[in-house]
Amino acid sequence: MRATVLAFGARGDVQPLLALASGLQAAGHQIRFATEPVFQKAAISAGFEYYDIPGESEKFFAGRSGIAFRDSFGRSPAYFEAFWRTHMLPDFRKMLRDVVAPCEGSDFLVCLPYMTLGPSLSEKFGVPCFSAGVIPVPAFPTRHFRYPFVNELSQNLTPEQNLRSWQRAEPFVRAVYSLIQDWRRETLNLPFQAFDEYNAQCLATPHLFGWSPALAPRPSDWKSQWTVTGFWLLNQTSDYSPPQELQDFLDAGEPPLLIDFRSNVTSDPEPLRWTVIGVLEI
Repeated sequence: MRATVLAFGARGDVQPLLALASGLQAAGHQIRFATEPVFQKAAISAGFEYYDIPGESEKFFAGRSGIAFRDSFGRSPAYFEAFWRTHMLPDFRKMLRDVVAPCEGSDFLVCLPYMTLGPSLSEKFGVPCFSAGVIPVPAFPTRHFRYPFVNELSQNLTPEQNLRSWQRAEPFVRAVYSLIQDWRRETLNLPFQAFDEYNAQCLATPHLFGWSPALAPRPSDWKSQWTVTGFWLLNQTSDYSPPQELQDFLDAGEPPLLIDFRSNVTSDPEPLRWTVIGVLEI
């Protein structure tokens, strides 16, 4: 079967889908991988048909705007909406126009869940769509853990408090809802959805979550179509040779554990603190 995989964002978003797509390819499916130019080489090296979606998500999330976007989740709904409209909406409108063409002729679709593209694309093309990612966004309420994207929430909530904490996702969900409805009407020629209809369609879409249940067990109160699959990892070989200083460090003792925050840069005025805690000896 022919599959289109839509992947955009930082490496932590895209690389797991490269691995998932490699698994689909190994199972006999033909893969068209639609992503941003920075991942073109990786997609072609994996043997996929590459389709370009213009964008610089890694640059955005690694800069001041990305920090401000993450911080906006913890602010008031009015602040988030203003930030969204000013700094995010124009780029996302363009991206939504770009993701339609690579889906033509596919037998099924795989896409990241962040912008809830899948349900409308599935409706447009009449093919199944699977949302696939490594974090539960935009909102998959559960009593087992709190909404993870607002720092000031306590880690020690009751199950009912955990469930209510997922209401903090509503400003983002509603902002995306408005954008998706414009896209449905202007680009996909699909009918308008009331919010409850849109939300129900999103939650009914099969979602695959690429983490190990040994790390975070699948919540028992999740819907049956939300599946924790285990990690999606690339089998990579490399001819990389580290600088001598790094090689000497690695040879000097037990193997270290590297915690890499990738694009999640900090607004902390003392970033060296994060560099220091990022390498732990085991």
